[in-house]
Amino acid sequence: MRFSTIVAPATLAAVAAAAPALNARGADGGATCIPYEVAIGIETAWISTLTNYDQATAENLLYPQLVDVSDSINYIAGIPLGGPTFPSAQAYEQGQGAQPPIGVTVLGTDAITCDGVIALRWVGQVGSNALPAQGITILKAIKVGDAAVVGPTGWQLAEIHTEFNSAAWIVDIGGSCPPPSAPPALA
Repeated sequence: MRFSTIVAPATLAAVAAAAPALNARGADGGATCIPYEVAIGIETAWISTLTNYDQATAENLLYPQLVDVSDSINYIAGIPLGGPTFPSAQAYEQGQGAQPPIGVTVLGTDAITCDGVIALRWVGQVGSNALPAQGITILKAIKVGDAAVVGPTGWQLAEIHTEFNSAAWIVDIGGSCPPPSAPPALA
């Protein structure tokens, strides 16, 4: 009994002390919190690099040290799994700029955090579009300047993390990816 009378108040004191930090928005208390409209603008500009690539848009949007990671793309492209797909903005621009456009339909923007994380679900339309290639992308934008310098109102895209149904994508671009055999029925 004595244990709970000591631990409970100590725990509450620790939680109370941490509460201001938990409520703070960004390292500066929210002064650089990404506005919703800017986050959606970044999402829209990123999608345009897939659907209608434009070099000027990419250069303005992408932080030079951008890192894009996708084991789904790495598998299809023969890049080792677990590593970056594009380790820089320049690599992204060269790779994506050489690709044919794809269709992307956003199914939902499910989260935007104050510090620039944007989570979205989408479905890609590529090749025969026989199978839905649904995916999830987490974008990370950072504040790097003012509106006159870079990105939408000074924010640029620093990280892209994307995973999608690569089996559907492979089928849609003319490959084959048969599903595994059905497990035997349980008796």
